[in-house]
Amino acid sequence: MTAIDPAALELPPTEPVDMTILIQQALDRGR
Repeated sequence: MTAIDPAALELPPTEPVDMTILIQQALDRGR
């Protein structure tokens, strides 16, 4: 799996990103 850089999230995603990864990161930040 490819690690997503926080800076990359600020820029418009040019490549398709797995929503599951973004959701998991959001849940981890929520905790």
